[in-house]
Amino acid sequence: MSMNKLKDKKNFFYFALMILPIIDVLTSINARFNTFHFSPGIIVRGIIFLISVLYILFSKNINKEMRKKAIIYFVIFLIYFSIFMLVRLNDSIDKSHLISEIKFFFKFWYFPITLIFLNNLDLDKEKLNKALKVSTLLYAIGIFLPLVTNTYFESYSYSPYKGVVGWFYSANELGSLLSMNLILLYLNLDKKNILIMLLNIFTLVIIGTKVSLFSVIIITVSMFLIFHLTTKKKSNKTKKPKKVKYSLIILIISVFLILFSSTARDVLERLNVNKNNIIETKLTGFGAVLDKLLSGRYTFLLDTLDQYKTESIAVKTFGLGFTYNNHLTSIEMDTFDIMLRYGILGFIIYFAPLIYYLYVYIKDNKKTKPIPFLICSIGIILALLIATSCGHMVSAPTASIYVALCVALMSTKYTKEED
Repeated sequence: MSMNKLKDKKNFFYFALMILPIIDVLTSINARFNTFHFSPGIIVRGIIFLISVLYILFSKNINKEMRKKAIIYFVIFLIYFSIFMLVRLNDSIDKSHLISEIKFFFKFWYFPITLIFLNNLDLDKEKLNKALKVSTLLYAIGIFLPLVTNTYFESYSYSPYKGVVGWFYSANELGSLLSMNLILLYLNLDKKNILIMLLNIFTLVIIGTKVSLFSVIIITVSMFLIFHLTTKKKSNKTKKPKKVKYSLIILIISVFLILFSSTARDVLERLNVNKNNIIETKLTGFGAVLDKLLSGRYTFLLDTLDQYKTESIAVKTFGLGFTYNNHLTSIEMDTFDIMLRYGILGFIIYFAPLIYYLYVYIKDNKKTKPIPFLICSIGIILALLIATSCGHMVSAPTASIYVALCVALMSTKYTKEED
């Protein structure tokens, strides 16, 4: 592919977004049955990653100043990666775990690179909306068709929690990406989109995770409030605009879906904190409650923090990595994993692009605060909450693409069109 023709290849992104559900199914099959020697997900996401980097470096569509900043970031990124790997080699980890470290690095650092790419890509909102709808439909098919054919996998391997993931693999990752997808669909809220949005919500409900259910509640309530309060502020008309009505309809149907969902009841059962639960976590008071809500992640976070405190300055700066005594470990709380696994320096480098773009877009939209900006802001807040508490958001390449899209669409290039 010629470098000067990369600007004509941005349609590849919309195509990739549409086929990601298919890739996720193939990846799930590979993980469960070891069907392929190389995971299809790694190959396709690797191609997207490579095209993203090449586009940033060589496309004529990118502002020279922005390209210069991106190149500086890439150089810092490569220097950090090189030193990080040297620190890991110093721990004498074996070859297989060294490869695992590289895989984890690719998974986690997919987000900042994709973020830079999408914030320098001239997104076509109509094409993006179509791609999101196709993606939503395919994810739904990947869950409902297995239910009909009785070939589905459950969200949890233990009873009585019977949420399902269809042919997909990770319930938390699936819930995270579909939550972000739902946020993005609200950017084009109209009569034609209601059905596909309700399909997304129904899919989130039957997955049966805390993330998926609480996300539905947070999103539908906050979206109704955004449309209602913004419209009320701008107009004194007694007749409610269509978007307010549509968002209210979606909210009401979502409440009914959750109330009559067996998976919702299972989630409430999982949130029950009793004496036995507290003894099992070896924590008391608020710590025990928090550990139960986070499915044991809090205990593991405390253990990892204790390990981090005893390490050398080099390890504290560049991170523990995911291998300890030749065992792979993960807290599954993205923000803390980034801080502890990649160290103080890695944490700063990782979140630098996100902080930069949020600063620019918040500053640009500060006076007007248009509806698309508010919608994307809710998406970023939700993404960071999930990343910090339950993980599988910025650490999951597919989910992280949706987060990066939320940030990119906060640009005034897109927010002013709707206001």
